[in-house]
Amino acid sequence: MTTSTESRLLGRNCRIDYDSIDGLESMIQSGSASLCKMADVAGVSRQAIHDYLRRTSQHPMWKRKRTEFNANKSNPKKERQAILNDIGDLLCKDLHERAKSASWPEQRISDYTCSFKRFNGIAYKPEFVLKMFQRYEELKKQGIKYSLDDFGNEFGLWFPTVGEIFRRANVDPMYGAHRRGSSRYKMPLHLKERMKRIVNIEFSPADVAHFLGSYRHHIYRELKKLGRTTIRNPSGPLTYRRISQIYEAQDVGFTPGEISDYVGIRKFYVNRALSKRQELEPKMINSLRLLLQNPGISKPYV
Repeated sequence: MTTSTESRLLGRNCRIDYDSIDGLESMIQSGSASLCKMADVAGVSRQAIHDYLRRTSQHPMWKRKRTEFNANKSNPKKERQAILNDIGDLLCKDLHERAKSASWPEQRISDYTCSFKRFNGIAYKPEFVLKMFQRYEELKKQGIKYSLDDFGNEFGLWFPTVGEIFRRANVDPMYGAHRRGSSRYKMPLHLKERMKRIVNIEFSPADVAHFLGSYRHHIYRELKKLGRTTIRNPSGPLTYRRISQIYEAQDVGFTPGEISDYVGIRKFYVNRALSKRQELEPKMINSLRLLLQNPGISKPYV
């Protein structure tokens, strides 16, 4: 309860309805309400409530209680993510069980898939990686050793990307993690030629790296050599890579809420990307055709 002095101060400076004080005090003691909520109950401004807490020396206590209340409050987003993690664990367990009776390349696909925290984060489709491991097994039986560079040249990847795939699948390189000498960090010639053709597309270096399976800093460095200026994403966290995933999920039949969980981005940005599809889709298709040298691409994703 407030003292008569406090009541006079409140009445003169904040014009708080005295009938609401008891309810206000209970919210302060429990930390169950924000400043805005208490202001609505008291019929005053948020600043008036803040001043009241300061004058009555209750602000530190309310702040502590508020922190405790928020910590104990359920978080639907975290709970949903926990459910998704449990589903992912069950899927991985099922994959590993199925892989026990499968071939060696299929077992490696199981390891590769389950190495990602979210299945939507998988960089390459299992069918593509399976061919690489089948080739690995074939070469091993023939007694032929391929370096990571050799695999990269055959499958159109840069050798660190091959090394990352092998690491995730628990596969040891046949020999040499990379070439020695001055060419160690040079981009393959076929990618350099491709950079010349895509220097003016709207994809950022990170987007280009995603679709090509390379590394962002190498793409950025090569495009900078060619005079490429920095290109910002369409809207904050909406990279073209994410927009591509959003459109693909929409075509599959996901709702905006499901897409938000799938891509790992706020629903607000999902709706923004969907609202701009008519504008962005033709640009993305043209850019992907040029980037991947495939005129048959008809969707904003691959």
